[in-house]
Amino acid sequence: MSELVCYTTTKDGYIYKADTTFAAAHAALTGTVSDEGTNSDIGINVTATPAWNINRAFLYFDTSALPTDAIIVKAVLSIYVHHKYISVGYNFNIVVQDGQPTYPHDPLATGDFLYSHYSGDGGSVNTADVTGDAYNDIELNTAGKRFIKGGETTKLCLRSDDDINEVAYPASKNAYIDIWMKEAGDAYRARLTITYAEFGSVESTVDATATASAADIAKTGGKRTLTIDNHLIQTTTIAQAVADAYLADYKDQKTKLTITKPTPPPYEIGDTVKRDYSETELPYYAATSALISYIAATSGVHGYFPAGISLQDMLIRKINLGFSAGNYVSVLELES
Repeated sequence: MSELVCYTTTKDGYIYKADTTFAAAHAALTGTVSDEGTNSDIGINVTATPAWNINRAFLYFDTSALPTDAIIVKAVLSIYVHHKYISVGYNFNIVVQDGQPTYPHDPLATGDFLYSHYSGDGGSVNTADVTGDAYNDIELNTAGKRFIKGGETTKLCLRSDDDINEVAYPASKNAYIDIWMKEAGDAYRARLTITYAEFGSVESTVDATATASAADIAKTGGKRTLTIDNHLIQTTTIAQAVADAYLADYKDQKTKLTITKPTPPPYEIGDTVKRDYSETELPYYAATSALISYIAATSGVHGYFPAGISLQDMLIRKINLGFSAGNYVSVLELES
């Protein structure tokens, strides 16, 4: 495994919009850019006028050193929270969203404020769990790891989930935080820590053996004894070969597979893998995905096949973690 730590630059900042109603502020096409100060705000606050203020922060990370075919195992966004300004009962989730490749622009533009430019939930943390005057981590989920762009710049948007879900606050209520930017000094800038394996540095292989199940043996009348009654002198090897050939006639083959792939696996013991009869080797997939194809883990069913017509369910019996070619790998033992 390799680790890459990236930091924001002076391009980072936030965009805010104030209006006499929440709806107007939320749906505004443009906002005011603030990308030269030491801090950025995230969330919603309402002044006594009243005026609803919505704040959305933007971070830029140079991830050009990350290989474009890297398999991202883990990614953690660390932001240095300066202050929390939260009325009682108004804690919110800080959500990582994506608007790439277009949004936000470089440098930030007033039109980058529009909420519909950003979507997804790449990971979040609730402000109740956030500590002021300290770094706070947001571990990116599967969607968030896809926001990271190898070989170029990664741009992230940080918003309040109440902003995302259009939850209007009463007058004089606050639910926002401010975080330090690069301009506050290197000790306070946001960072992105990426743990990854390079696609292709770990080979995927399949080994298969065939045995007869107890049920299959029972169908043929149970265990058999082969009696050789002739006048030839046979070696043990030849006799064994004859016996094996005899038994093979009664075998309804049962397949066991061992798969080695980059770790961590998205599987659990007891899950089912779909095997394509027509494939004898585990195929590679496009480097852009850097993954073996599988159905959503929530269903407990996975697959490693191109479009095929002959599929066989294979139960995961065992998962071992090992080390190969300088990378951690997982070995799955499957059985039909």
